[in-house]
Amino acid sequence: MPAIDSLFHPFSLKSLSTENRVVMAPMTRNHSPDNIPSEASAAYYRRRAAGGVGLIITEGTCPN
Repeated sequence: MPAIDSLFHPFSLKSLSTENRVVMAPMTRNHSPDNIPSEASAAYYRRRAAGGVGLIITEGTCPN
């Protein structure tokens, strides 16, 4: 089995389980004006999830 095939196998670590080992790193997209997630932000992450990413780490937020 080629090494890259392991990317598409399930992964578990304690209580976290993913369908594959593909992880989207956090990137600041500035889709949340006034620190309130917008529909554009939801649509952005929805598209990423539909693409088969195993784990999405969202961008930073500013707690109030």
